[in-house]
Amino acid sequence: MEPADNQDSHTWVRAYFKRMLLEPERASQVLISIDDLSQARQDLHQCRDTAGIDAWMARYAHREAQLRCRNAMYQRKCSQGLQRLSLKKSLYQDLAALAAEQGYTINQAVAYLLSLHGNQRAAVLQPEPPPARPVVVAPAPATDAADAADDEAYRDQMILWALCRSTGRKDEE
Repeated sequence: MEPADNQDSHTWVRAYFKRMLLEPERASQVLISIDDLSQARQDLHQCRDTAGIDAWMARYAHREAQLRCRNAMYQRKCSQGLQRLSLKKSLYQDLAALAAEQGYTINQAVAYLLSLHGNQRAAVLQPEPPPARPVVVAPAPATDAADAADDEAYRDQMILWALCRSTGRKDEE
């Protein structure tokens, strides 16, 4: 099997073979010789990088087991790609709807969402001082306009969240 391209792949391949070695009938499908099961488990546990996994597979795993692992890894990558594509597609649709409602271009809608996000972070980082004396405030009656504004704000937050997720950025909050 060609070397995995990142630590996540190495960890995944290692976990895949660990699961396979836990069940005796599957272990016999994976290993060249079932007599080496305990040594194979021990050596697999000691693999810390891609080169170690490759050496372990060359020593212990059947060619067919290596191909099954490669196929499972490929299916995993395809699934992740499809999820990302689906997210991008729905994100674009939401951005286009927001832009149409506000009369913006897509880039202006993204800038608008980022400015909202920046304003929210500034409000979190710099909270308003508490009032000098406690004030009792009666809750305002719920109106359709207030509900619509809440729904719009929620949608804007979800679009921003999806935008951050699709670009791989994480919130520092």
